[in-house]
Amino acid sequence: MAHVSTTFNPLVHGFRFINRFDFPYLFNVNLPLIGSRGIGDIVIGLCGGMCASALDYYKAGVPVPTEPIVDNIELKLFRYLWNRQMDTLSTPVLERLLTWAIFDTRTLSRMVTRDEVPKLMQRLDAKQPVILVLLRARGFLSLTQNHQVLAVGYDYDPTTKDLSINLYDPNHPGQKPTLNMNLTYPGSGIKLSQSTGEPLRAFYVTDYTQSTPPAA
Repeated sequence: MAHVSTTFNPLVHGFRFINRFDFPYLFNVNLPLIGSRGIGDIVIGLCGGMCASALDYYKAGVPVPTEPIVDNIELKLFRYLWNRQMDTLSTPVLERLLTWAIFDTRTLSRMVTRDEVPKLMQRLDAKQPVILVLLRARGFLSLTQNHQVLAVGYDYDPTTKDLSINLYDPNHPGQKPTLNMNLTYPGSGIKLSQSTGEPLRAFYVTDYTQSTPPAA
């Protein structure tokens, strides 16, 4: 059994508040490939922004704000989370999301096993947390059901080919969820699941560029 862990601890380095924001004023944003869309159509939470921001604080050696109630966070932090959310919705990320949304689950299983698992394990072996896009729904009309999390370690059994990826998930503060799969027969599916019960079809690795979090 191989056990690999970064020093990112979701209970210490993750935000205490849940990824559930109110957007009382609807407005439009411009996204690569998609164009102008109403904020209510594309954003339910700020999961990508929370993952990138938590990683920013971690890499800067600065504690994350400890406020546990999302409605009470400071405006400067909300703005930072928003900006980092937009950073995570880059053209390459959206291109892949739009492409993968039409594939069947077996095709996605082969792609995840062949490309994404080695890339993810290599980065975690180097002790680098990794932002993942989780593909939960199929088709273009359900893009907001997809999600982003931060992978912080893994356990792999080379005998059974069971792989468990340890996460910081902004939807589950104060917890340590996992992604679980079996890589024995990718062509037949990898039995991909999340320990917290949400539906899951595939995942892929995204690139991260460090930014400076706001001062306390």
